[in-house]
Order: sequence, then structure tokens, then C-alpha cells
Amino acid sequence: MGAAGAAPGPAVIPGAAGERHARLVEQFERGRRERAVVVPTAPAAVIAQLRALGEPATLFGEAPVDRRGRLRGLLASLDAAGGGAVGVLPGAGEAEAEAEAAAAAAAPAVELFYTEGGEKLQEWRTRLVEFSLARAGHRLGAERARWEGPAAAEEAERFRTGQAAAVEAAGRVALVSSELSGERPASSCAFADDGSFLATCTWAGALQVWRVNGGGAGGGGGGTGLEKPQVAQAHEERCTGVAVRPGASLEGILPGSEPETAGLVTASADCSARVWSLGGQLLHTLEGHTDRLARTEFHPHGGLVATCSFDQTWCLWDLEAGVRVLEQEGHSRAVYAVAFQGDGALAASGGLDGLGRVWDLRTGRCVCLLPGHQSPLLALDFAPNGHLLASGGGDHACRLWDLRKQEGGRCSSLYTLLGHSSLVSQVRFEPGSGAFLLTAGYDGAVALWDATRGSQAARLAGHEGKVMSAALLPGAALVASVGYDRTVKLWAPTPQVSPA
Repeated sequence: MGAAGAAPGPAVIPGAAGERHARLVEQFERGRRERAVVVPTAPAAVIAQLRALGEPATLFGEAPVDRRGRLRGLLASLDAAGGGAVGVLPGAGEAEAEAEAAAAAAAPAVELFYTEGGEKLQEWRTRLVEFSLARAGHRLGAERARWEGPAAAEEAERFRTGQAAAVEAAGRVALVSSELSGERPASSCAFADDGSFLATCTWAGALQVWRVNGGGAGGGGGGTGLEKPQVAQAHEERCTGVAVRPGASLEGILPGSEPETAGLVTASADCSARVWSLGGQLLHTLEGHTDRLARTEFHPHGGLVATCSFDQTWCLWDLEAGVRVLEQEGHSRAVYAVAFQGDGALAASGGLDGLGRVWDLRTGRCVCLLPGHQSPLLALDFAPNGHLLASGGGDHACRLWDLRKQEGGRCSSLYTLLGHSSLVSQVRFEPGSGAFLLTAGYDGAVALWDATRGSQAARLAGHEGKVMSAALLPGAALVASVGYDRTVKLWAPTPQVSPA
């Protein structure tokens, strides 16, 4: 201890503890420098900067994301050694511009490729043209009436009032029911359009159909709960996704009956998906993927369902025939999530390569890319307006994209929502007006966001572990979440308190 009144000097930690402290400080500083580094996202530009540094353009088995991380570390090391501004190399701007120009010139040869399709694909593309044009015409007609028609002022005010009411209701959402799903974690969930039931699946391979009491689009509040579910052993391996067919409902189905109509699809780690009736009858097994499946999603038409796989493809299947219509390549790593625009014209896919792609289902072309996530892209959803798209990933972020704003085939994100401290496992727009957005994460929370302002309306904390999936009904009538803690939870707006 120094003499009284002496100015304290820097703390010196002796021995091994001091060495560990020094290493931790060095790691912290290196991480701080790497986070400050600005590196290009285009693979050609990353390669150009690596060559300018005299480094190999690629290493054996190195993915584009890993290559970009290697460049980030090299630039951070240069900055620490006093080699120039972070992320800037002599001539790097010119090199990046030249690389971008070369990539753009080579894009038709690199990006544009064709996969042979059969008569079934041609038939479905013709049907999708008719379907999507009719749906788009209806949606655009409603928007024109809202903003341009003779009663535009009243329609616009009614629309804004409805959106405000939905956001306000989202702010009052609270836990109303919690049930145990089984002995293994629950992995996915989906509501029927009318809220009559909730479908869930688990890592034990079970498919569960829970009848919702007090639910529906106008439900919520007290008395809401789940009846004991119908359970089917859907797969021997773990289930990774479940989807409900548009328009499927338990209303009017007699107890014990087994209707033949397809209503549910489950995806599994056994490389297959299965089509089920609402009565629990197996109708088709969809086989063709060569690796385990991730999520599954119905097309708005109802006659097509998509599956994502670790074999780096996603597929479209004819639901009634049980045959594959399309096997879509384009990702460099596993495809984890797929979403469909409400009109049915577009599909978005994302995966472990961190890149999102938007496809025109009527032509098969990739119409734009969604670069920006620094980790695997794990969740996607379109807004009801048809041009907004949300994505969630392993970088703890949810990004919102406007597909009308593109440059060079790439879409720039409007803004990023940072409300989770772990990966984002699910994103869902409110299916009525798109007034708010749901995100769920491995931090154990579900967040509801005002989609217009980007502010958080509510944070739902009740799970004791990772939230694996979540779903919601229009107007925040009901929110469902399933988790690693093996529970299925329902959330609903609490009654609005009238002013005294």
C-alpha cells in the first residue's frame, strides 16, 4: 500500500492472474476493433480486398461468410498495428468498384441458371399467374379505394384507427394459458385462420392439434385456453416444423370423424414431410430431400406446400397428389425458412448462408437478394401489404425490407429491430392489417413491435428457455408460443380498463 496522499497508480496483477487479465483485455480490444471494421458484403469485393492484402482469395472449405470474417480480422490487425484507417486499404475503393462491376457483368452467367421442370410445374405456374393476378387486383383495389376513392378520407381513417387499435391491443397482451407439450421440446406452432385450433409439433416426433376455447379472431381475454390435444406420432425422428392449410377449421367436424381433406403438414429430421387430415389420418409422405428438413409453409393457394432442407434446396409439393413440383437451388448452405407473399406471386427463402432470396414463382427467377444478416437467416414473413418483408437471424436482429427499393438486384433494409439478446427464431406480421410484428428468440422472450414506428409495444416473458416458434391471429386476438421448456403458451389482450 502506498503512502497516504499519494496518487494511485495503475493496478498491477501479479503472476498467472495478471497474464489471464492481459489476455482478456487483448481479446476485448480485438473484438472491439473487429466490430468497428467496415467490410464489403459482395463476395467479389471481399476477394479483391484479400488479394490487395496479399492473402489467399479463399481457403479450403471456406464459406463466403467465413471469408468475410477472415477479412474483418485482418483489417482489425492492421488497424492495431497502425496500418491505416479501419476497413480502408490503399486503392480498396477502386478495387471494390471494379469487383462490383465485374460481378455485375458476370451476373447473367453466374446467377442465372435453369432447373429442368416437368408438366406439373408448367401447370402450376399457369395456375399461379391466374391466382396471384386476381389476389393482387383485389388488394390493390382495396388500397386505391382507401387512398384515392370518393370515400378515401373515411376509409383511410378507418384503416388507421384499426391499426392503432391492433397496436394498442398488442400492448395489453398477457399470459392466459400454459400447457405441457410432452417430454421433449416443442419446436413449431401454427394457428388455423379462424383460430379454432393450434397445431404444434415436438422433438419427440409428435403432432398435436389443440382446440382453442374462447379464441378466434374476436376472442382473447378471460376464459381462453387449450383443450387436451389430439396427438399423432407423426415421425420417428424429431419434428422441425408444422403448417396449417389456409381455410382449415375444426368447426363443423364431428368428434371422432376423420375427414379426408389435407389440413396439416409436418417436417422432420428424417428427411421427409407428411400430409395429415385434421382427424389425424396420414394422407401422403413427401420424400425427395437428401438431408434433414427445417421449416415448412403453405402457399396461400392452399394446394402447394414448401419444405426447406439442409440439402441446400427448398421444394414445392402438390398437396393433393403428394408429388414434388419444384426443387429450387440457389443457396450455398442449408435452407432454413421460406415465406410466401399474400398474393401468391413471390416466395422468400433464407438459410445458414445468411442470405435471403426472393423468387418469382410464376417464372422461377430470383428477383432480388436480401444481404445484411451477419449470421444464419432463420425466419421470414411477408406483410399483408405485399411489399414489406421481415427476416430474423442468428445475429439477434430482425430486419425489415421494402421490396420496392432495390439497387442492382439487392434490397436494402429499412431498419433493424434489436430487441433480443440471442438469435431470432420467428418473425410474424399481424395477418390483418400488418399493424404490428412479432419476434421470438432464444433469449426466452416474445416481442410485439409497432411495424410503422419500429417501437416495441410489448415484451412477453414466461418461457424458462428458448422460444422455438410463435404464431398469432389478426388484431392480437391470440398469440401462441412454444419453447425448449416443453410448454405451449397462449397470450391474449387483457380487458381494456375504462376511465373512471
